[in-house]
Amino acid sequence: MDTISRFTDLGVPVPNCAENRSSVLTKDLNGNLYLIIFSEGFLLNVNLSEKKAHQRFFPENNNGYPFGSFVSRSGLVYSAAESMFMEYDPSKDQFTFYEALPDAHTAGWSFGEDASGRIFFGSYSAGTGGRLFSYDPLRKTVQGYGIMDPYGDYVDHLALDSYGWVYMGVGTFKKGIVAYHPETGEKKQLLKEEERTRGSCYIRQGIDGKVYGHFNLEDVGYGFKPEDAKEKWYLFEKGLAVPVPFESVAPDGYYNNAHTFQSIHSPFVDPSFIKEYDIGNHEILWEDLDTHEMHSLRLEYVTQGAHLSPIAKGPDGRIYGTSNHPMHAYCYDPETEKLLHYGGKFYEKSGGGNICAYAVQGSVLGGVAYYGGKIHIFDTSKPIRIDTEDPDQRNPKLVAEHEEILRPRCAAAHIDKESFLFGGFGPNGGTGGGLCIYNYKTKEDCVIPNEELLIYHSTLAIEVLPDGNPIAGTTIESPCGGKPNAQEAELYILDWKTRKVIFRCVPVPGQREISLMKLDDRALLHGITSGLVYFVFDPLKKKTIHTAQLKGFGHPVRDGLVKGEDGLLYGLCQKAIYVINTKTFAVEKLAEPPVPVSSGMAYLNGVIYFSGPSYVDDPNKQPGHSSHLWKYTV
Repeated sequence: MDTISRFTDLGVPVPNCAENRSSVLTKDLNGNLYLIIFSEGFLLNVNLSEKKAHQRFFPENNNGYPFGSFVSRSGLVYSAAESMFMEYDPSKDQFTFYEALPDAHTAGWSFGEDASGRIFFGSYSAGTGGRLFSYDPLRKTVQGYGIMDPYGDYVDHLALDSYGWVYMGVGTFKKGIVAYHPETGEKKQLLKEEERTRGSCYIRQGIDGKVYGHFNLEDVGYGFKPEDAKEKWYLFEKGLAVPVPFESVAPDGYYNNAHTFQSIHSPFVDPSFIKEYDIGNHEILWEDLDTHEMHSLRLEYVTQGAHLSPIAKGPDGRIYGTSNHPMHAYCYDPETEKLLHYGGKFYEKSGGGNICAYAVQGSVLGGVAYYGGKIHIFDTSKPIRIDTEDPDQRNPKLVAEHEEILRPRCAAAHIDKESFLFGGFGPNGGTGGGLCIYNYKTKEDCVIPNEELLIYHSTLAIEVLPDGNPIAGTTIESPCGGKPNAQEAELYILDWKTRKVIFRCVPVPGQREISLMKLDDRALLHGITSGLVYFVFDPLKKKTIHTAQLKGFGHPVRDGLVKGEDGLLYGLCQKAIYVINTKTFAVEKLAEPPVPVSSGMAYLNGVIYFSGPSYVDDPNKQPGHSSHLWKYTV
């Protein structure tokens, strides 16, 4: 075992960077306008009247992500981070109430207010169904009402009528609209069972106080604009749904888009004077309502840096990666030992996503990004061009988007020296993902849907055999509301010419996920399961020839297995750096990192690069964000 001396903290590639996680606009009794922007672990209180802003951290060092926010008629602001519900007074700059709710996996996905001023809010509760809560601002108490729907882990939308009914749009495994009366306990599912397909249903609180919504869309996804669907709208009243024309539907109190983190809840102040705000780029631009003069303000705040996603060795010998939430690109040059932060506009339509996996073809680095399966092509031999008016000259360039790999997880370069393969999870609420093949020279863009691969499986790892046929490892897990519908992870081989599955098997019984895979120089496939079973599979004999249980390594990390220039396989787990002898199948733990490894992995000239938090030498303190780039010299 090695010591800490071989480890080097290379620093924070994306420093002092955060993401908008929803906002509210409100006015106090003195007429001061406040834009309250929520982010991971803190809020920004932007006093637009006085042109100043400051940061306020969440109570009890809560470092969670908010997923929504709400301003009440009294001007108080509500949000939640993980299970902690919070009340904030902008004019006093104080959290006037907060409480961690043990039954709420993630609270504050949706909010509403009744006639008495009680605040209702919904949660995301993985695998059990979303829950409903209420908060009484006079008594400072929270009440829970239990699970609203066992098939709707997310209470995405919420509104209240004047008769005491709460309406909730739920999803994503089965979309639905729940009508619930807190005083009587009566609860109804307003969709017929045959209507409850994958997705979410939409509910809005109109500025006229009434409740509107619809549920006949295929899916209410991220970035959905309700105004794009002008048919089959309903008015919800007394626990019932009555069809109404779209022209009679009142607008809601959200500005920009109620389905993105750029939304502003502002039912009492028209927020259209705010022209642009992005805390990732530390900027806000607004128009003075009286003089129409434009104002800007730099939004200053302090963070530990943005979390880092998987990294890759580029064809130019640099280490490339992105942060997530927000997605900013960076690279590390081993020759100059310098980090270069490219910012949030390096990749198109980046937003709060991240590049999840990479592969290399010649001078081209291909990456696939969350959210939406965005495929980016970056030619490292050409100049970076992100401000060009000619989209064909942009470098890097967004070339495709596919919801079949909405949450990407793996990438591979085909031996034809032109094609990339990308796999991952499918749409939220679904079970099973697709596979995408993109030829960067011919621009061929092929999507193989889940039904033509292994039904109810998602591709989590992929390699290409010497004969050109891809071999892939799967997971049966289904994040974001889906329900697993298979029993064990499998391998499959795809015929490259026909794009059909020609072989499938269970390499290790009882495992839910094949997390990592890599071919060695003899074309034997080495894999690591989520249960830390190391296995070797012979693609010619079509059988597993070796298994071993790894102990004391911690869980596998994404992109945590690479082949070195010496032909050995190097791997990462949360608590271990290890090497695999591809001839003897011996697994040797080289070192235990001084910090928990969060993601992998690049190997270059005897050096392993990975991401993790900063080193903490006090055992009583917890490590911070996984925002640091590290290296280990083998």
